[in-house]
Amino acid sequence: MTCLSYVLATAGPGSGPLTGADIVQYVITAVNLGVLGIVFWLFVQGKIHSDSELSRLTAENARLVAEKTHAEQMRDDLERIARDDLIPLLTSFTATSSALLPLLQDLVRQREGRSGRDSGARR
Repeated sequence: MTCLSYVLATAGPGSGPLTGADIVQYVITAVNLGVLGIVFWLFVQGKIHSDSELSRLTAENARLVAEKTHAEQMRDDLERIARDDLIPLLTSFTATSSALLPLLQDLVRQREGRSGRDSGARR
């Protein structure tokens, strides 16, 4: 229903002639209803937020920032532990394995040689 049809519908045959003040009042009412409709539509679409929703979103944002800060701190601590403790330990393990490998190979050769002599003696 347009504004003009609204004015004509409310100004029936028994209501008398329309004055300028009546027309202005109808126009102002229509504009107010239009603005109210636009605000309601924006609220429903999520473009306008209520105070309680803003406080909830602010609290959620603060919680997420705190979680992110904690996760970054944990990451930095783990990186420090890996750099200061694990890498030297792995380097030491590799060096020890490299030094023990020839000894273990000699031990295996000696056992194979001994088991070969033992099996030949039993025949």
